[in-house]
Amino acid sequence: MQFIETAPGCFRVSQTTAERSLAAALGGSAGEAAALALRRAVQLTLRSLTDETEILSVASVYPAWAAGTAYAVGDIVQHGRNAVGDCQLYRVLTAHTAQADWLPDQAVSLYRAIGVGEDGIPDWVRPLGAADAYQVGDVVRFNGGCWRSLIDGNVWSPAEYPIGWEQIQ
Repeated sequence: MQFIETAPGCFRVSQTTAERSLAAALGGSAGEAAALALRRAVQLTLRSLTDETEILSVASVYPAWAAGTAYAVGDIVQHGRNAVGDCQLYRVLTAHTAQADWLPDQAVSLYRAIGVGEDGIPDWVRPLGAADAYQVGDVVRFNGGCWRSLIDGNVWSPAEYPIGWEQIQ
């Protein structure tokens, strides 16, 4: 798949002969093959993220945990919700094939929660906008302390906008 810039910031997708052949072999359309190729490109890009703040900023793109799936060390999966209602991510610590009774929030030898301290309080992550902004009462960990949002639509850190937060620990 090639991305061809047709105008500044505008691109069209050009499929290779191999991608068109893959679509035909799978009995799908060229659009389905393009979607599969794009999904694969996103997955490869996600593997390059190492900073947890960056990882958490695109949490919804990671695959949901599923029993029967073979996981490699370093894979990241979604499972459940954190204290502020966002999807909770886990990093795989040991290669394994997931079993129904090895849930990420319970099998601590297999998974480590990302963005949540040992006490279950999520680390502060910059919201992308109003849709994921902190609301009144949301509690986060920031620079070693726990903070409660005093305003709805809070997209600032406690350091950037201290009157929008109350330190609680």
